[in-house]
Amino acid sequence: MKNIVIALFTSILLALAGCSGGDDAPAPSASAPAPASSAPAAAPQGGTTQGKVVQALQAGMYTYIEADVNGKSVWLAASKVDVNVGDTVRWGDAAMMKDFPSKTLNRTFDEILFTSKVDIVK
Repeated sequence: MKNIVIALFTSILLALAGCSGGDDAPAPSASAPAPASSAPAAAPQGGTTQGKVVQALQAGMYTYIEADVNGKSVWLAASKVDVNVGDTVRWGDAAMMKDFPSKTLNRTFDEILFTSKVDIVK
């Protein structure tokens, strides 16, 4: 069930990116995204993870967030959200991709978690 949810989420991100007109999107590759459970900072199914924002980059319809999770740097990509350095953010299930190239940001992320929503913890 978890793999179906991750596959569905990835498909939705790809579909949204196709409509965005130039924004980055997860590109199909020979290596499929690993299940969220393989990423230490990914939330357990039905659970949440949170971290402190180290940097946030806006790229079209997406926000890329570097968060500190228990001393580990974790990159997230989500629908556009206004976050600031120092904010604490929380997210749920996520799909991890390795070696993700962002054309808009002109960089490749070694590992990045794609999640549908990031909430700012008040």
